[in-house]
Amino acid sequence: MDRKKLLTASSVVGLLACGACFLPPPRPPRMHPLGSESVYVKVTDLSQPPLVDGDAFGRSVAQDINAKTHRPTARCGGEVTSDDAVLQVFLIRETATAGPSSPGAFEWTLTFTTYATLSAPSGASPSQLPSHLHRWKGSLPESAPELAWRDPKVRYWLDNVANEVSLSLVYGDPASR
Repeated sequence: MDRKKLLTASSVVGLLACGACFLPPPRPPRMHPLGSESVYVKVTDLSQPPLVDGDAFGRSVAQDINAKTHRPTARCGGEVTSDDAVLQVFLIRETATAGPSSPGAFEWTLTFTTYATLSAPSGASPSQLPSHLHRWKGSLPESAPELAWRDPKVRYWLDNVANEVSLSLVYGDPASR
């Protein structure tokens, strides 16, 4: 009986030791060295007419940053203070193209490009995210581009794009790793 307990205990210790040794270390957030405890998220939509809700996109980026890091905290809206690092996200070249339709549904291809910089309170820009084209293709009941961009399916996709932006700025551009 004692032999079985000893074997079980040594197996558990061995599994834990091997698992702990071979797991990669967690990636530390790289935003904290900015010298700021807070990040102000500002979204500027340069497309004419703007099709993406920039405020909602900015709130989504701020929520994702706050979910991934304890410091600094991120916020969208309100006033920028002199102690804030500033995350500037630009939305450019938004397009909505309707393709062949079926009864009650339109095939849409939605695209836009993001470009972002993260500036320290001193104004230095230590982090830059290269421009990235985002594309969504799917069937929606909406017939107008403005309505297609507001559809819940598209809103979910935009939240995922915001997550990509926050991941790239918190942990670095995946292409450079």
